Amino acid sequence: MINVIDFHTHCFPNDIATHAINVLSKMSGVKPYLDGTVDSLLLSMDNSGISHSVVLSIATKSSQSEKITEWSNNIKSDLIYPFGSIHPDNSDIKGTISKIKELGIKWIPKL
Repeated sequence: MINVIDFHTHCFPNDIATHAINVLSKMSGVKPYLDGTVDSLLLSMDNSGISHSVVLSIATKSSQSEKITEWSNNIKSDLIYPFGSIHPDNSDIKGTISKIKELGIKWIPKL
């Protein structure tokens, strides 16, 4: 089997996915393909023959880094590779990086 990796996906926790997708769609003018949940990403991967997806989560506020780190750890699997996320105004960047490393999240996007 050939491994096909979708290296640029975005997902959100179920309780905010609809809101996040609506806001991003209005801001960008881009119609979303999926509903923003991990479940819809996994279904799409299965239907499209994609073996792995990289999920890019971006902290838009410094207060989001910890929650995004926890959520990224929760969705990490053999199929989903999440990036960590640190906002530049985070008051504990070194601590957040240590937590991301401790959890085995491999990547952090650079702003």
